[in-house]
Amino acid sequence: MSFRFAWLLAVLAVLIPAASLAGPVAGTYFLTTHGGGLEIGQLPSGEFELTPRGPAAYAQWWATMDGDLLRLEWDYSLSLRRTLGAVKTEAEDRPYFLCRASGEFPGGWDLVELRDPHSSDVAVLDEPLVGFLRTANDVSDRVYFRLLDLMRENPPQGEGESSPGLMAAAGDVLEVAPEESWRRIAYLDALVRAARYDELDRKLADWAEEVRSDPNFSIRRMLIRAEGAQAALLSSRTGENAWDLSGEIAGGMLDYGQLVESISSVHEYDDYLPHVRSLFDGAAPNFLGSQVSTRVVVTESYFQMMRGEREKALDALAGVVRFGQAHDRGETLIGLLIGVAIRQYGFRGFEVFVLNACETREEFDALWERLERLEEWHQEWRTEEIVAHVHGDHGMVSSGRISPEAEVRNLSAAARYELLRAVALVREAHARTGEFPKEVTPSMVTRQVREPHDPFTNEALRFAPEGDAFALWAVGPDKRDDGGRMDYDPTNGTFSGGDIVLTIPPKRRYPFPKDGFHPQTTDDVESAFPNGLPPDPFADTRGRGLTVHPGHPPNVFSFGPDADQGQYRGPESMGGSGWTGGDPFGAPGDDPFVRSAEPFAGGDLYMKMPVQVQDEPQYDPTNGTVSQGNLYYRW
Repeated sequence: MSFRFAWLLAVLAVLIPAASLAGPVAGTYFLTTHGGGLEIGQLPSGEFELTPRGPAAYAQWWATMDGDLLRLEWDYSLSLRRTLGAVKTEAEDRPYFLCRASGEFPGGWDLVELRDPHSSDVAVLDEPLVGFLRTANDVSDRVYFRLLDLMRENPPQGEGESSPGLMAAAGDVLEVAPEESWRRIAYLDALVRAARYDELDRKLADWAEEVRSDPNFSIRRMLIRAEGAQAALLSSRTGENAWDLSGEIAGGMLDYGQLVESISSVHEYDDYLPHVRSLFDGAAPNFLGSQVSTRVVVTESYFQMMRGEREKALDALAGVVRFGQAHDRGETLIGLLIGVAIRQYGFRGFEVFVLNACETREEFDALWERLERLEEWHQEWRTEEIVAHVHGDHGMVSSGRISPEAEVRNLSAAARYELLRAVALVREAHARTGEFPKEVTPSMVTRQVREPHDPFTNEALRFAPEGDAFALWAVGPDKRDDGGRMDYDPTNGTFSGGDIVLTIPPKRRYPFPKDGFHPQTTDDVESAFPNGLPPDPFADTRGRGLTVHPGHPPNVFSFGPDADQGQYRGPESMGGSGWTGGDPFGAPGDDPFVRSAEPFAGGDLYMKMPVQVQDEPQYDPTNGTVSQGNLYYRW
């Protein structure tokens, strides 16, 4: 089932009556969604068209009786179709929910069948979603949900701020039937919103066991959220909750140095538990801010390696990976995918470190210390685990189109992690003996670590000499061994062919000086890094290295989150004052200067081609996570 469909179900809002249905169907109901939420609605008597409020107002709704089944169907309005790229559906093709009278909850309805709005697929549930609609006819129910509507329209600010009278209204709801699980959940939600955690702790102790036996998985999921809210508070009180850094990291609250320091410290925390403000609405970090902020820190880790600050670079990269691991454990599929992306940034930074900034036994010890810490949180998600984790334990959402892609992305990140561990083993053995090993096993080093494996096959990683270099690879999503000769590239399609390959050169490509790098001229840059500078995580051209702007001393910089590489590309401004950090014609390149097609007389392989460079200030995240400015190498 598509993510958009899941979102639409989760935000279904108040239904206003427009006609009527016969007999016992009429009444006020609340519905439970797979995302874990309660919404109030009206079903009068007779066939009628529904007019939802809130986000679901972008759709038109109809309710009819189909024999003894209740059929709820909808069609997107014009504005939502434009947003989602959806098309208007004919009556016979409309998506729908099909419900039957509930035996567990008299007067309620169980969900037994539904249709995906983005395909013709019809899903008949193996087990009905019990209590999808439950009666809520007491006036206190309507008052409580109306207060929630008002809070959605005017969100409260700050912890513990809620609509006046919400606790009293929740108490009235509970008083109608104190043993009913959904009424207990409503009261727990009010406690969370009001930040009354001591009473929340007592109620959880009294109610958790009984609520956990409710047949509706959404009710159980909301109980887990309540327990998570309590756990997050306790973790924060003891200073062990990395979530407390999230808002600052992604929200533009920290300057550049504070941002780097905060992310670098994430790997030292034991917990990453979201602070839940509502059992119905969940919690999520600023995903765009998280991605941009972690790329900033990966870039800074390259500068730290250039300054000889290898321990700081290790902490920065470990913090990035840990931050991605923490996102994986959120409540949304998009959060999990953002976590994958963040981990990939961190792993690529680690690859640069392992291949270029590890030379001594002490440095490898420090590397493995971070890797083993990350290992405690490492997990390879499979499709069924993604669905169960994100969508609950009922199976209402199948492993449809998004989940296999999520699995492949997760396994690709896991392959990068396994290759990273294998490269660390090989590099350490090579640093000690001067030769590449004939096998890749933990026995090559003195410490006890597990053997790396290919997560796509659960077999050993492949490896082979490649000239003077040494190649390791996982088979990739197609699960076919291409001998490490064709690189898997997800931009060709998530399920495209190729192996995920890491090659270890005989010599360091980026020979970071141990005592730091202090260039006075561009010739110093070329001399210290003859193979080019590390890749710029913010360059439009993939693989393009950090850029050098000549001066005394020269500036080495990244383009920064505003991604303005375009103004540095092209030889048309021959009178300019700067030089590009890659091929000005757009081909991938890693060199700090434009490499000519043929060497100049005298063997100079670098053609210093002037191009127009516009100076920018130092990037400052307090101006906005995505704001103008470059990231400069300072020493």
